[in-house]
Amino acid sequence: MGSRISLDDPSGPVPVAPGFAPVGGPANPAVTSIEGRPISEDAALAGRMAPGCGASLLMTIFAPQLTGRLVVVAAPPALSGSIYFLRGEPVHASRIEGEAALLSSLISRGLVPPGQRAEPGVPLVPSLVRQRLVQPVPLLEALRDEVRGFVRALLAANDGTYRFYDDNKFFEYTPLTMVSPFGLLLEHKRRSLQPAELLRLGEALGARYPAPLPGFANVAPRLRAFTGGEDLAEQIDGTVCSDDLYRVIKLDPLMGGLVLGTLVDAGLIEMLDRPLDEGQVDRRRAPSGMAPILMAEDNVQLSQLARLPDRGGSEVLALYLELKPERNDDRLLGVGPGASFGDVERAYEARLAELDPRAVVAGPLRPYVLSRLEELRTKIERAYRSRMARAPKVGAGAYELLERIGVGGMAEVFRGRSADAPDRMVAIKRVLPQHRADADFVRNLLDEARLARRVRHPNVVRVLTAGKNGDDIYLAMEFVDGSDLYQLVDRSKKNARAVPIDVAVRIVAEACAGLHAAHGAVDASGRHVPVLHCDVSTQNILVSVTGEVKLTDFGIAKAMEARAESEERAAMVRGKVAYLAPELLDGAPSSVRTDVYAMAMTLYAALVRLPYSRREMEQTMVAIMKEPLPPPSALRPDVPADLDAVLVRAAARKPEERTPTAQALQLELEEWLAGRPPVDVGVWVRELVGPRRELPPPPPIGDLSRTIPIIDVGGRE
Repeated sequence: MGSRISLDDPSGPVPVAPGFAPVGGPANPAVTSIEGRPISEDAALAGRMAPGCGASLLMTIFAPQLTGRLVVVAAPPALSGSIYFLRGEPVHASRIEGEAALLSSLISRGLVPPGQRAEPGVPLVPSLVRQRLVQPVPLLEALRDEVRGFVRALLAANDGTYRFYDDNKFFEYTPLTMVSPFGLLLEHKRRSLQPAELLRLGEALGARYPAPLPGFANVAPRLRAFTGGEDLAEQIDGTVCSDDLYRVIKLDPLMGGLVLGTLVDAGLIEMLDRPLDEGQVDRRRAPSGMAPILMAEDNVQLSQLARLPDRGGSEVLALYLELKPERNDDRLLGVGPGASFGDVERAYEARLAELDPRAVVAGPLRPYVLSRLEELRTKIERAYRSRMARAPKVGAGAYELLERIGVGGMAEVFRGRSADAPDRMVAIKRVLPQHRADADFVRNLLDEARLARRVRHPNVVRVLTAGKNGDDIYLAMEFVDGSDLYQLVDRSKKNARAVPIDVAVRIVAEACAGLHAAHGAVDASGRHVPVLHCDVSTQNILVSVTGEVKLTDFGIAKAMEARAESEERAAMVRGKVAYLAPELLDGAPSSVRTDVYAMAMTLYAALVRLPYSRREMEQTMVAIMKEPLPPPSALRPDVPADLDAVLVRAAARKPEERTPTAQALQLELEEWLAGRPPVDVGVWVRELVGPRRELPPPPPIGDLSRTIPIIDVGGRE
C-alpha cells in the first residue's frame, strides 16, 4: 500500500524541491550588481547552481506561487541577470546590462532602427512606444521572448549562484508578459530524451498511480493547456492509474508520460505502485492577493491582438506599455506639474474612458485585454488618489427629488437631478424616518458611503455624496435606468423562461469586475484599503436597458450590523442568509473570499436557484454548513460541465479551496464566454421590462418645488 499524504494544513509550507543546496559566494565575484541594484545577502532563497538545479528552482517558485526577483550570477556574465516572478509565473527578465541589452536585441530583430535611443530620463519601453519607434505587439512579443530565453538558460545552467528576493512592488512599474514555466520544462525534458525513450517512459508510468504532493493544487489549474483543458488537481488522487488518466486528458502514452514525468521531476506528484484505499486530493490554494492576474499567452494570440479593432488590440497595448513603467503621477494622469485639481479630475475621467472595459470586443482575447486594462486602472486610481489628497473639500450642491421609484426596509429611492447639472439624472436614497434617530446606524452608513466613494469603476454605481438636510439622511448616486437582477430573474421565471445561460454569466462576470475594483480600493495616501461588499446578491446588481451592469449598495450589510438587536436587521438576515459563506456562520470575519462565495451564489440564483435556500433561516444555515453543493447542471441540465466546474470551485465550502479573488472568477467566466457567440444583455432586459422609459422633461430650475441641499460629509476621497 502506498503511503498517505497529509494535506490537512492548507497554509503549511510547500517543500523545496531537491537538486540544489544553499551556499555562499557568487560564481563570478566580479559581478556585484544587476541592473544597477546591488546583490544583497538578505535573500529568501539562495544557493549554487548545478546540473538539473534550474528545473527544481523553477518549480520551487512556481508551486507556492511566489512573487519576487530571482537574480542569477553565472559564468560567463552574459548569462547573468534577473527574472521576475508574479504568483510563480516568470513575467519579466533583464540581463546584467539592463536596458542596453534589450535595445540591442530589438535592433538585431529589426524592430528598432539602428542608432535610436531612449528619451532622457524615460525608461526604454515607454520611450520607444511614445516615439512610435516600434509597434506594441512586436515589442510585447520581444519582451516575452526575453523571458523565455532567460528561463531556458536557467534550465540549462550548470554553474553559478542564485538568490531569490521577495518583492511585491515590481509589478506596479513593470510591463508583464507571461511564459509557462511548465511548458518550458516539458520542452527541456522532451529535448533531453529520444522519442523511443519518451514512449517507454509513458508505458512504464501507465500502470502506476499518480498521487499529489503539497502545492500541486496551486499548479494544476495553470497546466490546462497541456492536459486537455482538465484541472489535474481534480483527477490525480492516488486511486487512478496513469493509463486511465491519459484517456481523461486525451493524450497518448508518449505525451501523457512526458506530462506526468515532468510533474514527477518537479516534485509535484509521486508515483505509487499500488492505489491508495481512499482518494487524497490536494486542496492547497494560494492566498488571496491584489497582484495582477495573468492570462496565458502564445504567438497566435499576440499576433491576433494586432488585428483587434479600436481599444481591443494595438491601441490598448500601446497605452499599457507607455504607462505601466511610469512612476510620475502627473504623467500617468496626463497633466502638467502645476495642474489644478479640476484639471486633474478631468484628466482622470479621460483616462478612465480610455480604459473602459465595455469597449473591449468579445472573443477569446477579451480576458487577456481586460487583465491588462485592470493593471492600468489600479495604477491610475492610486495616482489620482495621491494627487487629490490635498484637494479642498467641495460642497455637494443641491438635488431635486422628481419621483419615488422604490422603497425598502431602511430607505426610499427617488429619481432626482442636480441643480448644478439639470440634465443629469441621479438616484437619491433617503433613510426612512424610523431609522434616523439611530446614531450608530447613521454613522456607520455614512462611513460606508465614504468607502464606496473610493471605488470608481464602470461596473460600480458611483456614490456622488452622502449627507443630511435637517434630520433627513441622504445618499446621492449614479442613476441606472433598468432593474435589479433579482426582479429580472423573477420576471423571467413568471414568464416561464429560464434566464439565458450566456446572459447570466455575462452579468455576473461584469459584476465581478466591479467587486474586484472595490477589493483593490486605495485611500488618499495610496494605501490598499479593500472595500468589502458583504451583501453581494441579485438584489444588489443593477442592469440597465442598454445592458450596463452595476454593483451597488457597498457596505450596507456592515451598516446594518450596527442594529444587531433590531427586528428589521433580523428580517434582512433571513432574506440574505442563503448567500453567506460557511465561515461567516462559524464566526469568521468577512473577506475577499466571502464576497466571491456570495457572487457564486448570485450566479446560482440567476441560473437555477439558491442551492441552500430553505423555508426557515435555521434550516438554510444547516444546509450551508453540512449539505453537499449540487452542481448547477443537477438543477438545470443545459448548464455545461465546464461552467459547473467554475461555479463549484467559486462556492467551495473551505475558503482555501475557493477561487481566491473576484478577478480570478471574472476571468474564468470570461474564458468560458470566449468560446460562445457575443451576447446582448440589453436586448434581454428590454424584453422583460420594456423599452427605455421616456422621462417627462423636468421643470426649469427656477420653478423647482423643492431643492434639497445635501451637505458633503466626505469631501474628496
